[in-house]
Amino acid sequence: MFRFAEFHRTVTAACLGVWAVLSVVFVVTAPPLDAPATADGPAFAAAVSAHAFLWSQGALIVGVLGVAHLLRRRTPVVVAVAAACTTVGAIGHAAFAGIEFVRGSGGAGAADAVQAAVDGSAGIVALVALTGTAVGILTLAIALFRAKQGQAWVAALLVAWLIVEFGLSGMGLWAMLLSAATLVAAGGGLAAMVARSDVRFWATAHEVGAPRAHEEDDSRGGARARSPRL
Repeated sequence: MFRFAEFHRTVTAACLGVWAVLSVVFVVTAPPLDAPATADGPAFAAAVSAHAFLWSQGALIVGVLGVAHLLRRRTPVVVAVAAACTTVGAIGHAAFAGIEFVRGSGGAGAADAVQAAVDGSAGIVALVALTGTAVGILTLAIALFRAKQGQAWVAALLVAWLIVEFGLSGMGLWAMLLSAATLVAAGGGLAAMVARSDVRFWATAHEVGAPRAHEEDDSRGGARARSPRL
């Protein structure tokens, strides 16, 4: 009866886990900005990093939209804002995957093209992406707190990741490792929360209403059978 709801829940949980893992892969494999793009090692690492970054943003969109569906009855406004802002931020970040592909290509003029894009309109896209992601994840944590869905530490880890990623990321290797560990814990906790949620919360109106319609038809049929014919 709830096959689509179970599928929706499974895909959401999987995408949240994939988002966390691929985000860490992106950070770990990202070559230094001053690495020569013509070298095989940095070029391959840049390609892996760009792919991980691109697909992590797609997984984030699917995962957050799924969580918004789960919390739609408890915090409809806050979770809708979270889903919208996170989606905008993910789309903006996905645009930068193209810049990473160009950076790692090593073609003639690649460095100049990347620098021109960063100095031009890409800066506005970066600002929108960072703002959307920060506001989206923060409001998602607020929605989890208000809905009392899952354990409170999951929402707390999301807030902690925002602080480390956007406030401490430039302070050294330890901050990068702390951000990666916090993201894996938050994403894994969020995925586990989704996977353990009641499947009835994922059911559509059609799935919930269909059994009731059959029950009403059966009750009406029984009433007609019991009523004497005139």
